[in-house]
Amino acid sequence: MTSRITENSVKKGFMVWIWRVQQVALLLTLAMTALNLSIQIGNKIVWRFGSIYIAVALSLVVSTSVILFVGYLWDRKARMWHEQSIVTVERNPFNLIRMTPKELVMYSDLFIPIVESLGPEHAKRVAGWKKWIDDLLQSDPVTKEGVDMLRERYFDESRKGKT
Repeated sequence: MTSRITENSVKKGFMVWIWRVQQVALLLTLAMTALNLSIQIGNKIVWRFGSIYIAVALSLVVSTSVILFVGYLWDRKARMWHEQSIVTVERNPFNLIRMTPKELVMYSDLFIPIVESLGPEHAKRVAGWKKWIDDLLQSDPVTKEGVDMLRERYFDESRKGKT
């Protein structure tokens, strides 16, 4: 039986390799599709240009342009990637309790002091927010590091005028 740490390390390593393949696969798929189409079409139209190289180059440019144009329409006009991003955020179960370092800085340094200044009737809410933020910062050192970096970079008085 493998330990949980080893199992998670194997899973994480596997996911890193999948991510690497996905990053390269997009461009390689586009290139291979365009090249495959251009060679197939080039064999049919070579008689018009006298050279297979001109026919393949021309069909490669045309097929790549068509693929990129459809991608542009898919992204800008149909907004499919935008909708996918929204669904990804909405369906993320950790989205309910996790906040980004930017959100944590905004809550702790902006919103909480404003609500505190409204009066003592909001003390319970403010205490809950502070506890939530403290729990998040204690449980996730990467997020805490991000919050510290943001505070140092943008809110540290000794750095004013240096950025």
